[in-house]
Amino acid sequence: MKRFEEDVAQRLAMLADEADTRALGRIRRDIQSGGTADTVPRARRWRRRLAAIAVGAAVAVVSITALNLTGAIGGTSQQSSTSTADAIPPDIKPGEPCAGARRLAVDKLLNLSKTPVWMPNTSLANQGTLTGTWMCSGVVLTFGGISVGFEPAGNIGDPEKLWTDLTQGGAGGRVETVLGRPAFVQPPLMDKLGNKGRGEVLVDVDGTLVRVMGDGNTPVDEMVSIANSLNVKKPLTPTS
Repeated sequence: MKRFEEDVAQRLAMLADEADTRALGRIRRDIQSGGTADTVPRARRWRRRLAAIAVGAAVAVVSITALNLTGAIGGTSQQSSTSTADAIPPDIKPGEPCAGARRLAVDKLLNLSKTPVWMPNTSLANQGTLTGTWMCSGVVLTFGGISVGFEPAGNIGDPEKLWTDLTQGGAGGRVETVLGRPAFVQPPLMDKLGNKGRGEVLVDVDGTLVRVMGDGNTPVDEMVSIANSLNVKKPLTPTS
């Protein structure tokens, strides 16, 4: 596991370094040549992408096992990394929970899902406030700007140790009990570029990685309540 974490960290560092150098180089050349009408919007897009890498690196060890470097972490997009700047994760389309999201009917999602799916039951996230059902690297239910995802947890070892390592390794947040299990709880944080993350709760429920993400303004205690409201003894089942 240690070697695995080091490999992930090294690949992300390489990607971030190359992305930073090439992205800023392109923007600098635009400015030196007098710029174009697209210079400022393009600079903003690069800043968002670089911010996605910065936020994603903090929780990469958790996400790589379940998402194969395709997790929507803190609003980051989902795509496997390579050593080129062109592999920078693409922007997520407005209203979608991940890059390349597929909006599918509930029954089809449940038939395709590799994990159980549970419906939350709080005032902000419940059957009545459901706004979208999606397939990313797993099933994602959206409730406005709040999302609840379900994906195979993979071999993450001791979850409590992993979450503790994350809190001590720069990701911030805290470890607390959710659904009777250790969970990583992170409030919305501001990164070095001034971009605010969404905040999240991560908990391994018997091999299913549950990820509750806010909209950037959702109180972290509300995200914990949403996770705790999942009835893990009663998964959703397709009607056909």
